[in-house]
Amino acid sequence: MEEERNPFSTPAPSQEAHNRNDNGSSTRQSYQNPNGPYYSDPSSNPNGRPPYKPDSYLILSIISTIFGCLPLGIVAIIYASKVENLYFNGRYEEACHASNEAKKWSIISLIVLAAMLALYFIFIFVSAGLILTGISHID
Repeated sequence: MEEERNPFSTPAPSQEAHNRNDNGSSTRQSYQNPNGPYYSDPSSNPNGRPPYKPDSYLILSIISTIFGCLPLGIVAIIYASKVENLYFNGRYEEACHASNEAKKWSIISLIVLAAMLALYFIFIFVSAGLILTGISHID
């Protein structure tokens, strides 16, 4: 039987989590989150817990796909679906990046929707104005 991995245990060091200095020593990258401290290595976290799990924005991604721009919404769903897997594999920086990308593409998709609706209503009002003034075609 396969042993379950504890998501709150210290992840094994990986090549992605280290930077090499000129002298060959290894240092961990850190990322400061505006919502609070973020520690790339859970053992360096003062309370001994791993960093927070970033929001996946999956609901926003699905809504922006259905009502917004379909191709951009699909990109948002792909990024949103990666967040949880990356987090539980101990790849915290990548999980935060995927979360931010999902949010960005969802918002862009909704902005495209708003722009398309604005153009549609402008077209409808201009057409209605031309019809009401009797200028249905230009001679």
